[in-house]
Amino acid sequence: MNKENIKILHLITSLDGGGAQDNTLVTISGLKEKGYHVDLAAAPGGKREADALKIADNLFFIKALKDNSLSLLSNIIAIYQIFRLLKKNDYHIIHTHSSLAGICGRIAAKMACIPVIIHTVHGFPFHELTGTLKKNILIAFEKLAALMSDCIITVCRLHLEEMIQREIAPASKLINIYSGISLTKFNISKAKEEIKNDLKISDDALVVTMIARLAPQKAPGYFVEAAKLILKEKHGVIFLLVGDGPLREAISEQTASIPAIRLMGYREDVPEILKITDVFVLTSLYEGLGRALTEAMISKIPAVAPSIDGIPEILKNGDNGFLVPTKSPGAVAEKVLILLNNPQLRKKMGEKAYNTVVPAFTDDIMVDDIEKTYQKALKEKLNIDFT
Repeated sequence: MNKENIKILHLITSLDGGGAQDNTLVTISGLKEKGYHVDLAAAPGGKREADALKIADNLFFIKALKDNSLSLLSNIIAIYQIFRLLKKNDYHIIHTHSSLAGICGRIAAKMACIPVIIHTVHGFPFHELTGTLKKNILIAFEKLAALMSDCIITVCRLHLEEMIQREIAPASKLINIYSGISLTKFNISKAKEEIKNDLKISDDALVVTMIARLAPQKAPGYFVEAAKLILKEKHGVIFLLVGDGPLREAISEQTASIPAIRLMGYREDVPEILKITDVFVLTSLYEGLGRALTEAMISKIPAVAPSIDGIPEILKNGDNGFLVPTKSPGAVAEKVLILLNNPQLRKKMGEKAYNTVVPAFTDDIMVDDIEKTYQKALKEKLNIDFT
C-alpha cells in the first residue's frame, strides 16, 4: 500500500504552547513529508492553532476537551465527539498525546474499531502534588487505556521504567523515542548584538533564561528567588522568564520592582533568545525530559536544572551542566554564579551539552522511529507491508 493511502489522526488535549504540542506538530510535519495523510484534533483555541492549520491536512476541534478536567460528563461527551470523528473519517491509525486526550481518545478509538492505537506519554497526570485518591484513580484510567493501546511511546527512559513498575503497561507495548527538534530553526543569522539591541539589553550584560509555562509545575517563583540571590552577588545580569500561564500576575507582582528580571510572555523567537543566553535554568517540580532544556542544549548553553524525572538522562552534573535539588533557589543561584563567573567553563559545558543531544534528539530520527512503529503495527494488525 502507498503511504498516501494511510490515514492518521493525531489527537492532543490542547494547542497551547508546550513540549507536547511542539512534539506533535513536528511529528505531523515529518510524516506528511514522508507522504502520509495526517489530520489533527484538539480543543479549540490555543497559541499553536495557526501553526496546526498550516501543518495538518485537516484540523478538527473536540469542544469537550476544552474543559480539560476529570468531569465525568465532559469526558463522556469528549469520547462521543472523538468517536464520531473517527467513524466519519475511517482512520488506519490514531496517535494520542497528553493525558486527557490519551484516555478519551483511546477509549473512543477502541469503540470505533480503529486498527492501530498509539499513545505518547509526555508526562504523567499524577505527580508529587497529586493526592493519593486522585492518583489511584488516574493510574487506574491509564491502565485501562493501556489495555486498548497497540504501542505506548515514552519520551524518556524513566517514564518507560515507571510504567512497568506501576504495571500500567507491559514492556512489550512500550518503546522510548526521544522528542525530536528541528535543528534548522536554530540557524540564526541575526547577530547577538542586534538581538540584544532589539530587546534593550546591553552588549556586555550576561543573560540567564528560563523558558517555561508560568504554572505550578514549573515553579517559576524559585527562578525569581534565585535571580534575587544572584543579583546580590553579581551586577550586569539580566534574567529572562519566557512563557505565559496562570501564575503570570503573581510573578509580575513579585518582580515589579526588579528591572533586571524581565517577564517576556509567550514568544515566537525562542531560538534568538537562546542565542543571547549564557546560562539556562529550569526550576520544575516534575518534568518529562524538558523540551526547553533540550533546545537550550542544542544552542550550546549550559543548564542548571532539578535532578528529577528524565532530566538526568541528558543533563550530567558537572559535565554538561549542573543538577540541583527541587525547591532550592539557593542551590540554583550557587551553580548559576559558578557559570557566570567562568566563561571557559560555560563554553566547555555548552559544547558537551550540544554533543549530548545532537543527533540523538533531531526531528528526523524521531519521525523515522515513529514511522517504523506505525509500519510494524500496520503489518501486525492489517497485514499492510511497505517493503
